[in-house]
Amino acid sequence: MTDPRSPQGSARAESRRGDTAAGAGRYREAPAALYDQGDDGYDDDGYGAFFGSPDAPGKYVRIPRRAPEPPRFIGPSLLVKLGVLVVLLLAVRWGYHLVNPAGDPGEVVVVEIPLGSTTAEVAEVLADAGVVGNARLFQEYARLKGGSVLNAGTFTLRKDMALWEALEVLKAGPKPVGYANLTVPEGLRLTQLAESVADSLPRFSVESITAALGSGKIPSAYLPPSGSLEGLLFPDTYQVADDADEVAVLSKMAAQFEAVAAEIKLDERAAALGLTPYEVVIIASMIEEEAKVPEERAKVARVIYNRLAEDMPLGIDATTLYGFGKEGNTLTVAELNSDSPYNTRRVPGLPPGPISAPGRASLEAALNPAPGPWLYYVLKDSDGRHAFTDDADTFDELVAAAEAKGLLG
Repeated sequence: MTDPRSPQGSARAESRRGDTAAGAGRYREAPAALYDQGDDGYDDDGYGAFFGSPDAPGKYVRIPRRAPEPPRFIGPSLLVKLGVLVVLLLAVRWGYHLVNPAGDPGEVVVVEIPLGSTTAEVAEVLADAGVVGNARLFQEYARLKGGSVLNAGTFTLRKDMALWEALEVLKAGPKPVGYANLTVPEGLRLTQLAESVADSLPRFSVESITAALGSGKIPSAYLPPSGSLEGLLFPDTYQVADDADEVAVLSKMAAQFEAVAAEIKLDERAAALGLTPYEVVIIASMIEEEAKVPEERAKVARVIYNRLAEDMPLGIDATTLYGFGKEGNTLTVAELNSDSPYNTRRVPGLPPGPISAPGRASLEAALNPAPGPWLYYVLKDSDGRHAFTDDADTFDELVAAAEAKGLLG
C-alpha cells in the first residue's frame, strides 16, 4: 500500500485533487511537446485546455472523452436470418391461401362426381370447376383426413371453398334437390320476363337475370347477329331445381323454344312462306300483342301479310311503344312521327326484331294466316274483339265508332 506521505502518494493525491477541481474529464501527464507555456491557458497546437498544479504548473492536459459508438444491433448474419424468416412467412401464407382462399366463397356451382371416381379424379373435377385451387393439394388433404373414398352424385358447391368445407360436402353425400314452379306468360318483353322470374324465384334478382341475359352464355339456334334473346325464350311453366342458377333457368327456356319450333316445323314452314324462321317469330310477336281473342290471331296474321305484300306500313303501334321502351297505348305525336325502325306507321316492312315472347298459338297463326283480303282492323268492343276490313273508308268509320265508345286511348 502506498504511503500518502511519499512523493508518489503525494503526486497521486494531487492528481485526484486536480480531477475534482476541474469538475470533468480524465487527466494525464502530457509530454512537453504537446503544449506550450503561454499565459492564455490554451495551447497553440489545438489540443484543448490544459491545467496545472501548484507543484508543477502546466504539467497536465485534459484528455477529451471519446464519443460513444452506436450499438451494432443488425449485422450481416442477422439480415440473412430476417430474410429467411420473411420468405418462410410468405410461403406459409401462400400455402394457407391454397388451403383456405381469402374472402367469402364464390358463386354456386353444380358438380357431378361420377360413380367409382378416385380421389385424384374427384380433385381434378373440383379444380376444373374452380371449387379448389389445387387438385393435388385437395387429394393429399382428403387422404390425410380419411376421405380417400368419396360419394358420387351431384353436389352443390361454391367456387374458392376451403379444402375442409369442400371435403365435408362430399363426405355428407348429395342432398335431394328440391324444385319450384316457374310460370312465364306469353307476350312478355325481356325486361318484363326478368321481373317475372325474380318474383317467382326470390333467390334471383332483376339485376342478376338481366346480367345472365346479356352474358352470351345462353345458347339458342335462332339467336340473331344482334345477340338479343327477345322473343326466343318460350313462355311456359317450368320446374326449376333449387340449385339451378340464372343461366340454367334461361337456357331451359331457350331450349324449350327450340323444342316447340321443331314440333311445329318452324324452319320448313317459314321457308314455304318465303321467310326466315326469325322473321316468323317477329310476326308472331306482333300477333301476340295485337290479338286479344284467340280466334282472331290468324286474321291479324293475314292483315300483316297482306300489308307486307302491298308494301304498306304495318301501322302497329305496339312496335313503336317497344322501340321507345314504353308500355300501354299512349304515344306522343313526336314518337308517332319518329324515324325509329320500330315505328311501323312510317317505316315499311317488319321491325328489326320481336317485340315480345310469342306462345305456340301465335307462332301457329304466323305460319298459317287465315285467308282474307283484310288490310285494316280496329277494336269494336271492350272484350278486345276487332272489326276487320279491306276498305279505307270503312276503316275510318270503324275508328270513329271505336272512339265514340272510348275504346281508343
